[in-house]
Amino acid sequence: MNTEAKSLLFILVTIIAIGLVVLYSASYITAFKWPYPSFDYYLKRQTFAILVGLVAMLITSLIDYRVHRKYVLHYYMIVFALLVIALAFPGKGGSRRWIDLGYFDLQPSELTKLLIIIFVAHYAEKQKKYMKTFIKGFMIPVAFIGFLLFFVFIEPDLSTTIYLIFLFLIMLYIGGARDIYILSMIGLGVLTLFIAYKFELLRDYQIERIKNFVDIVTGNGKNVWHQTSSSIHAIKNGGILGLGLGFGELKYYIPVQFSDFVFAVLGEELGFVGISGLLVLYILMVRQMLKAAFESIKDDFGRMIIVGYAFMVLLQVTINISVVLGILPITGLTLPFISYGGSSILVFLAGYGLVLSTITHQ
Repeated sequence: MNTEAKSLLFILVTIIAIGLVVLYSASYITAFKWPYPSFDYYLKRQTFAILVGLVAMLITSLIDYRVHRKYVLHYYMIVFALLVIALAFPGKGGSRRWIDLGYFDLQPSELTKLLIIIFVAHYAEKQKKYMKTFIKGFMIPVAFIGFLLFFVFIEPDLSTTIYLIFLFLIMLYIGGARDIYILSMIGLGVLTLFIAYKFELLRDYQIERIKNFVDIVTGNGKNVWHQTSSSIHAIKNGGILGLGLGFGELKYYIPVQFSDFVFAVLGEELGFVGISGLLVLYILMVRQMLKAAFESIKDDFGRMIIVGYAFMVLLQVTINISVVLGILPITGLTLPFISYGGSSILVFLAGYGLVLSTITHQ
C-alpha cells in the first residue's frame, strides 16, 4: 500500500474514533427517554454498522476499480429495484425510505450517491468527445439519473433529492458538460422549488422547515426551529475548549442529537478546538484525495471517481454543519463518519474503499 493510501486510512480511522466517542456522549442520555434503551444502544448499532462498512471497504479496495465499468448498468438496476422495494415497506415518520433487514435498515437513497459517481464517471469517459453537446453530454445522463431521483423524491425525501442533484451536477461539470446547461438546471430547480413552496405543493413539515429557516435568517423568533436554536446555543456554550466529554448541558434539549445535530454536541463538549480539529481532518482527507486524483491517477474514470467522492464528502459535511449553524434549513443529512446512521456509514466506507482501489491499482 502506497503512502497516499496509508495517510487516507490514518485520517479515516481518526475521524471514526472521534465519531464513536462523541456519538456515545450524545446518545447515552436516550436511556432516560421512552422507550428507554440501554446506555450503549446506539453505540453498539453504530459499531456494527462500521464493522459491516469496513468489510465493504475492504472488498471494494481489493477489487480493481476498472472492473466497475462493466457493471454500471447492473448497479443502476439494483439501486432502482431497491428504491422501488423501499416504497413497499411500512413508512416511518411519514416516509418510506428504508428496507427493514432486521438488525439493520437499508436506505437505498444512500446507495444512489455512489451510483451517481460511478455512472457519470463511466459515461463521461465513454462519451468524452460528446460531453459538450446538449443531448449526449447533458440530457441523456439527466434522464438516467433523474429517473432514479424521482423515486427518492416521492419517498418523500426532498433534502436528499436536492443533495443528489448537486452531486450529479458536480460530476457532470467534472466530466466536461457545458456550464450553461448546469447553471440552467440549477435555475430551473430553484424556480420549481419556489413554485412548489408558494402554492404549498410540498409536505407540511417541508414547508414548516423553510418557514423556520426564514425566521432564523430574518431574526423573527416566532417560528424559530427548536433544533437549530438549541444547536447554535450549544456551540456557543462550548466556548474555546468545551465543557468536556459527557458534560454537555444542551444536548438534553436537542432532538436527534446523536444523528443530524451531533456536530452541536461536539462543539459544546470539545469547544472551538474540537470543531477545528475535526474540520482540519475533513480538509486533509479531501485535499489528499484531490492530490492523488490529479498527480497519480492516469485515466479519466479513476480520476472522476476520486474527485466525485471527495466532493460527496465535502458537500455533505458543508450541508450538515450549515444546518447546525442555521445557515441552511434542516435537511436530515448526516455528518460523514460521525453521525449515527447505518446506511450512511456503510456507503461512505464502501466509497472510501473505491477511492483506495483507484489509488492502489494504478
